[in-house]
Amino acid sequence: MFSNPGYGTFEIVRKNDSLFAEFQQTRFFLKHKHYDVFAPSDAKHGIDTSEDTEGMFMNFITNDAGDISGVKLKAEPSLDHPIEFKRTPKEVAVADEIVNQYTGDYEISGMTIKVYVKSGKLYLFVPGQPDYELKATSTTMYVIATLDGFKVEFIPGDNGKIKELTLHQPNGKFTATKK
Repeated sequence: MFSNPGYGTFEIVRKNDSLFAEFQQTRFFLKHKHYDVFAPSDAKHGIDTSEDTEGMFMNFITNDAGDISGVKLKAEPSLDHPIEFKRTPKEVAVADEIVNQYTGDYEISGMTIKVYVKSGKLYLFVPGQPDYELKATSTTMYVIATLDGFKVEFIPGDNGKIKELTLHQPNGKFTATKK
């Protein structure tokens, strides 16, 4: 999901081998131009490239971790800059009994970090830092809500119980072992 406070939200969806930008009132086929730049074309009935939107390109932005973090779109001809839409990863529901397996203390480089549930939400606490809310993007992968490009992955052992977590950060991956 991509959103801008003044221009609303849209979603990028894949159908077969094509990408589409789905806005509330319309749908665009995204034709690849170069690198991270796509040209939207009206897609009323399948792919209709006869009504190309000249000069209105979608330029996808990556964060330091290499993930898509937003898109710039020159949708307003009167503006001298493109409009930026921030990407919000799609959250998935994870059963409480699975989430509860993630809670506990984890050790990394002699430091203890904590994972806990408060008011039905999962949090990560690193000493000397604020508590970070975690949002599930899969059963085992969570993004840190306030830090772009930071993720937490819970790793089960052979017995199915969580044995460690991996912190995915722009500067690398770091593993913490569950105590």
